Order: sequence, then C-alpha cells, then structure tokens
Amino acid sequence: MHTLPPAQLWIGKHDHLVGTVQSYIQKLFCNNGGCQTCTTCMRIREKQHHSLLWLYPEKNYTIEQFDD
Repeated sequence: MHTLPPAQLWIGKHDHLVGTVQSYIQKLFCNNGGCQTCTTCMRIREKQHHSLLWLYPEKNYTIEQFDD
C-alpha cells in the first residue's frame, strides 16, 4: 500500500477534479487497482472511507488567496 501525503491541494474545475481525485485514491487503496465495484471503491466514491477526510469551502477560493 502506498502512503499518501497528509494533505493534498488539487486545483482545477470542480466536476473534473472530483472524478480524477476519486480515481487516483481508488487506485491507491483498492486491492484490485481501482475496480470501481468493491466496498473500498464504493466508499471512496460516496466519500465515506474511514481513512479520508473531504473538506468543502464555504465559498469558492480565488487565486489571489494563495501565495506562490
């Protein structure tokens, strides 16, 4: 099993990123390489996996709010 960094920041369009991030995490956690059908993959897709914490901002961030 791979070790994930304690936090990650993914930047892009929301709809595209949700699928991309879920697929990435499923490939790391799933014993079948991201099969999409096992309990692990389903819990990740439903954002219910015990090892993950999904954070949602109260409003959209802007580029100006982040330092280089």
